[in-house]
Amino acid sequence: MAIIKCPECGQDVSDIAAVCVHCGYPLKAEEKKIEESRPEEVKTELTCPECGQVIKAEDVTCPQCGFPLKKNTKPKGITLAIVGGAVAIAVCAVVALLYLGSGDPVDKYIKYLVANDYDKALTLYNKKIVGKSELETELESEIKRLSDAIYDGYLNESISEEQAKKTIKSYGESQLCADYVMTISNKIDGLATSRANYKKAVEAEESSNLQEAYDLYSKVISNDPNYESAQAKVKKLAEKIKDIYVTQAEDLIKEKKFDEAIEKIDDAIAIVGNTTELSKIKALYDEKKYERDSVDVRNVKFGDSIETVKKYEKCEILDESVDGLVVADTLDGNDVWVCYFFNEDDQLYMVVYSIEERFSNYDLYISAYDNIVEKLVAKYGNASKTNNQRSSMANYCSSEGMALQLGYLAKESLWNLDDMIIKSRLYCPNDLTFIIGYQSTKIQASQGSDDL
Repeated sequence: MAIIKCPECGQDVSDIAAVCVHCGYPLKAEEKKIEESRPEEVKTELTCPECGQVIKAEDVTCPQCGFPLKKNTKPKGITLAIVGGAVAIAVCAVVALLYLGSGDPVDKYIKYLVANDYDKALTLYNKKIVGKSELETELESEIKRLSDAIYDGYLNESISEEQAKKTIKSYGESQLCADYVMTISNKIDGLATSRANYKKAVEAEESSNLQEAYDLYSKVISNDPNYESAQAKVKKLAEKIKDIYVTQAEDLIKEKKFDEAIEKIDDAIAIVGNTTELSKIKALYDEKKYERDSVDVRNVKFGDSIETVKKYEKCEILDESVDGLVVADTLDGNDVWVCYFFNEDDQLYMVVYSIEERFSNYDLYISAYDNIVEKLVAKYGNASKTNNQRSSMANYCSSEGMALQLGYLAKESLWNLDDMIIKSRLYCPNDLTFIIGYQSTKIQASQGSDDL
């Protein structure tokens, strides 16, 4: 027992006394008033009427079962008075009015959808909603709102992928705005795939599978909250992968695997784009691809097969047969046909340049021929034999070019080397002939085949 002061007379009294023994003031009644003057505890937790899950006041749908909560709900103010005090304290008690068995057919219709009771939903729709434009508009608007809320809930991870898909599927059974719901459903599927890709990308990166991680990060969509992180990863990994490909290409070049090395550079370009650095590397490797330790003419050796010549020939193949190839190129600035000749054993034995350029002034043919012969002399020494023929009739021509055109002038030089014969020829018996030919002295032509 304790001694307390009577609130009325101020005298000492027992705390278990029902009334003051001095003035008769009812002490238990005062205690009750004090208790009643204390603010009641405001419940901040609500429960879903469908599954009993604890929900938040701001939830639009139940995060557990997807049950739709009432739209446009506003909190109501609750005022609690404190007895004996001069100031009233106002507090807000948050309430959520849910889709219960009200008389609103739109509310009931949506409740049936969420419960997967599509027969009742259809019956209600046909009886209460169809043909009533106001209700149809309200229903369409509400389904769109709830569909958006489901997507937003999944986006901010307040509801699971399974629940989002399950609920949106039920909305898709509505007789209205099915296309809109399908669009939201597709957005949920896209976001789900994006999140799965991001998760797999993280795992791949942790396992040092950089290319796989890069590919997966690249698939993360822009409305995925992980998008910015994924883009940063893509940029970071791109440089690492590029460096790996370049290193692999360098190793392949050492093994003279030129095509494979170029493929690695192409892979790097696919990752970071055709940068100046990669462009130069690829051009260098393209040149190396056609490099050979020693060649006889152009980039080939006598005895090469057709396939080998095709491998090292940079120009486009214009014609091909079992015993020859033809490509177009230039020689000393002049358009030429390059003809490769093979024997019956598929061995290259001769290469001939035939001038394709057509000049109206035949003096230009003579000038071009003399320039090429001059370069052959510089490379192989003086010709073993030179046979320049000029008829006396050429003296009556106004120029050497006219003499060539009329057949009064012809030029020919021959180099007899250890491994090959080189012959240059310019004449015009009927049609102009301007050729530079290289023929092997060791690889024989097939019987009856062309030779120099």
